[in-house]
Amino acid sequence: METNFFKNLAEIGVQGNMVLTVRQLENSELLVLLHLTGNNVKDAVVKTIQPLKLSGTAEELDSRFFETVTAPVKKASGFLAEVEAQEKSLAEARKKWDGQKKKAKPTAQAEKTQKNEEKEKAFSEAMERVIELERAMDYSAAIGELPDAAEYPDKRQEIATKRKELEQKEKLGATLF
Repeated sequence: METNFFKNLAEIGVQGNMVLTVRQLENSELLVLLHLTGNNVKDAVVKTIQPLKLSGTAEELDSRFFETVTAPVKKASGFLAEVEAQEKSLAEARKKWDGQKKKAKPTAQAEKTQKNEEKEKAFSEAMERVIELERAMDYSAAIGELPDAAEYPDKRQEIATKRKELEQKEKLGATLF
């Protein structure tokens, strides 16, 4: 027996995957579910497309199947192709953007932020050395390690307070011995 089913199916020009489910119903009719999915489509909206449902006797389906499914299948197939093309375009744009982002020179703001971070780190390290020397009661060395207030105008008060504290401890230590 020769049929033209697949020839007719090929003429529709389906893009993507077509899943065809046929179920024999109790009343001698057939239920046909035709579901289209994209080849590489990851968008969740595609999963919401309901299958095309047809039912009837074998003779009815033979006579009207392709005239009934052609328009909806072409429409859904075109939609899937558009979604797939958009996903591909977005992936390419993301790849290019990521590549350009890596190549981009640091902005003036980024450079300023980095310099501020480095300066803050240097200040913190210097203050840690001061505290270590203070614990060791080497107050004159601690005073010598204090950062220059001119280099850290926003820390001027903190530096002055620490200098005063260390100088008092140094004087107190000198009078005790």
